[in-house]
Amino acid sequence: MRQSVIVRRGFTLVEMVVAMLVLAALGIGVASWVQFGARIYSDSSERSALLDASRFAVERLSRELRGAIPASIRVAGDGSSRQCIEWLPQQAAGSYLSLPLTSPAASLEVVAMPGYGFASGDLLLVAALSPTQVYSALGGRRAALTGYSSSGQRGTLNLVAATTFAAASPASRFYIGSRPVSYCVSGGALYRYSGYALASTQPLPPAGGVLMAEQLVNRLNDSSDLPFVQQPATLQREALVQFRLRFSAADGIEPLEYFHVVQTPNVP
Repeated sequence: MRQSVIVRRGFTLVEMVVAMLVLAALGIGVASWVQFGARIYSDSSERSALLDASRFAVERLSRELRGAIPASIRVAGDGSSRQCIEWLPQQAAGSYLSLPLTSPAASLEVVAMPGYGFASGDLLLVAALSPTQVYSALGGRRAALTGYSSSGQRGTLNLVAATTFAAASPASRFYIGSRPVSYCVSGGALYRYSGYALASTQPLPPAGGVLMAEQLVNRLNDSSDLPFVQQPATLQREALVQFRLRFSAADGIEPLEYFHVVQTPNVP
């Protein structure tokens, strides 16, 4: 009777080493490809987040600037580490029926303003032609309000103290503003400030502040790279505010720059 012999043959040491080397090469290639894809995704996500944050800050700043009281916008900086733009937000505007120019009065008769509701801190401004006249308490161009009431087509603005105004508006126009608002660039970030007291000297910056955007790379010691530039009104156009905000991702590649111009009203 013949017996069959089955020979089982395994891998040799050389074959195993070759297989391990091939698998290692394939693993390194796959890992490099995965790492490259993850880096692309991370960079894209970072740039997308930067784009969204910067766009939000620019749109918010533009929208608020368009609602500024005429002649209330002012820009200041320390020349090295911070720059701020400040203005008074407009709450209402209308026409007055009488204005105390020779003798003080504690109230002002105006055309009724159906959409206006008095709030603590509101200010009345008449014929304010410059930031100095807006922010100075001694120029006779502004007065603090204590309330507003209306009956029919007429309204009454009540003043904190009897006031004599220094000049009349050519169009009998007045504005009502609230507490100042500031945007400041400092330490590579953009902050918004509000609710602070009016001051003749622009604060740099005021107290508090809400972070609006980060990763700004403007050189605040270079006059050609400042975030905010104000162009005064001329006979041909109204006042302009130019803001140039430059953002950069952490890797410093593909910086993002916004150059925007906002036209601001200057009718007294």
